[in-house]
Amino acid sequence: RSTDGGLTWERFSEHENVESLAIDPRTRDRIYVGTWRQGWRSDDGGKNWIHIANGMVLDTDMFAIAFHPANPDNIWVSTCGWVYNTENRGDKWTRYRDGFKNRRIHTVDVDPSDPTGQTVYAGSVAGLYRSDDGGKKFYPVSDEDLVINSVVLHPERPGRVIVGVEGDGVYVSKDKAKTFARMSEGLHNLRITSLAADPAKKDRVYAAMGFGGAASGIYRSDDP
Repeated sequence: RSTDGGLTWERFSEHENVESLAIDPRTRDRIYVGTWRQGWRSDDGGKNWIHIANGMVLDTDMFAIAFHPANPDNIWVSTCGWVYNTENRGDKWTRYRDGFKNRRIHTVDVDPSDPTGQTVYAGSVAGLYRSDDGGKKFYPVSDEDLVINSVVLHPERPGRVIVGVEGDGVYVSKDKAKTFARMSEGLHNLRITSLAADPAKKDRVYAAMGFGGAASGIYRSDDP
């Protein structure tokens, strides 16, 4: 953790193999981390940690953490064994798997433009999936040959879905994932590990490119 804009850093937990991190938007004291072996939560800024694994299998590898836009106590996580949801900050998890053709899910997000909170996207090693009923049933909405590493949604751009793909750059849909177009101009390597929408600028998206030598780093688009 850095408290001076990244000039200096301190280690504030003993967790190893941390793969995902999320901070409750209502309070910076509530922190979630996902590891190779399930997840943990701190309610006091990292001083103490609670193992949040009730309902998960032992070897759950937690790749990504996403808050429900209207209720941060409602959380989705993507794992090596499908996706899980909790309605109570991780005290109890429910696994959802119906419709997936592969169990390894790299990323998950709830559509912020859906007032019901029932639309969920999940990126897998076999394409992008969508659920319209809160996870009860998922179905593929992209080419199943694509390995999806990240998905980005923005509340002020309803219908737009952006995905980062392993070895194939960035794909964009403007019709709620009915069709996708590959948009990777300006990228010098196509292994996109993560995407992030700028909360203050609805047209700005950042892409993290890894394992690309000198081409690795952060890229920005202002016209996706």
